Amino acid sequence: MKAADPVDIVASNESDVSAEQSVASDSPPEHSADVGGRLIEARSVTEAAALNMAGAILDETEPKTHKRELIQSLSELLEAYGLLRAARTLRERYIRETD
Repeated sequence: MKAADPVDIVASNESDVSAEQSVASDSPPEHSADVGGRLIEARSVTEAAALNMAGAILDETEPKTHKRELIQSLSELLEAYGLLRAARTLRERYIRETD
């Protein structure tokens, strides 16, 4: 039996990788959160859960006069746990809504 040519192996592996990448780009993000009705891609399941929880709280909060303080408090909580991107996303999404 003849040994496989290394060039053929590399070419075969490259085509497998490109096929996997095209499938991956068509699929939804692995972790996502619904932030104010907008789907946001999260970097981790923790970030997605935190954004979903904070978004749900803010969506149900009335009156809106206290919403700005709640946004700030939730953002500070996310920052305290190292979820800086989640805190920024929360502020960007909901601060515009309260202005």
